[in-house]
Amino acid sequence: MVTFKEDRFIIEVPTYGDPIEVWLDLHDELLEILALADQNANYVPHRALRLLQAMLPDQDTANKMTNKY
Repeated sequence: MVTFKEDRFIIEVPTYGDPIEVWLDLHDELLEILALADQNANYVPHRALRLLQAMLPDQDTANKMTNKY
């Protein structure tokens, strides 16, 4: 589901499993896609890059996700 706000959009994806594992696998797949796009120097997937950047947690959030703290 996608929810649109004034200055952002929020994507909710059902994972039907461990959401952290699915999230990490999704990053791997997106990086594979970007590697393929990198072979074409005329194409820069700006929206995909912004999505990846937004999906990366800050250090505190990452620590909580891994139950370190």
